[in-house]
Amino acid sequence: MRTEGHIAIAGAGYVGLTSAACFCEMGHRVSLVEVNPERLAQLQAGDCPIYEPGLPELLRRYLGASLTVTSELRAAVTGARALFVCVGTPPQVSGAPDLRALRRLLRDLRDLRDLRASPDPPILVLKSTVPPGTNRMAYEFLGGRVPVVANPEFLREGSAIDDFFHPDRVVVGSPDAEAALLVAGLYSGVDAPLLVTGWEEAELIKYATNAFLAVKISFANEMAALCDALGSDASDVLKGLGLDRRVGPQFLRPGPGYGGSCLPKDIRALAWKARRAGVHLDLLLAAERGNRRQRERLLGRLTAGLGGDLSGKTVAVWGL
Repeated sequence: MRTEGHIAIAGAGYVGLTSAACFCEMGHRVSLVEVNPERLAQLQAGDCPIYEPGLPELLRRYLGASLTVTSELRAAVTGARALFVCVGTPPQVSGAPDLRALRRLLRDLRDLRDLRASPDPPILVLKSTVPPGTNRMAYEFLGGRVPVVANPEFLREGSAIDDFFHPDRVVVGSPDAEAALLVAGLYSGVDAPLLVTGWEEAELIKYATNAFLAVKISFANEMAALCDALGSDASDVLKGLGLDRRVGPQFLRPGPGYGGSCLPKDIRALAWKARRAGVHLDLLLAAERGNRRQRERLLGRLTAGLGGDLSGKTVAVWGL
């Protein structure tokens, strides 16, 4: 029997841990599943294993109260309305996401006999970034007995808690309208547009968002390079561009190019999926080439500024 307001989250990484703390702040009771012994021990001792402003305070407030941490999947999902999947999907050499952690979780769920026999199983909510078709695969793998909903995350490191409570949109995707609306209801109190779609549409929204941001960043860097070559002030040009409401000022600051844990892997994954579908994403591939070239430009300017030789030089970074 489900317990009202009880949800489970698999994976205490960046997305899972932040989501767990924020759901507790919204009044839910959360069971967090973590199989890594070191991270599990840290959390059970009350320590926050990642850096994110405001997260340690939320964990101290709720750990041992409305937030419990366990390595036992059965204990976490018993009575839960939904199981949010927040496991890692790192890139492989081909660019394809590595879904082994997700597949292990699905096998563990399938092995829970009482879950299979339940007339009211928890909804499986895939928050991990996964390629189109993954939610459908999960539904079929579980024999069509467990409702599956795609719910991509849009959290930025350094502002994840604010992003959770003030997102640009909440996306839920599923052919099961009842399950989709139940998951949407878990975000009650979050003031954001709700978009209900199918599985593949929700999966693609996440990839399309990051792909567009990558293109925008590469474009800003290429315009800055042209400004430098012509003796123009790139900051003025890009500010003027960003004041156009059709464009917007976000992600128009020149820099060393995009990086981090999301954009590079998601772009590679989208390009891999497009190749398999026989579609050429020329603009996205050009943005990736431009991003590599931007690092070369930066290195070239650094080398020129240090006399043409970086050997033995110490470089300080102002602002990190």
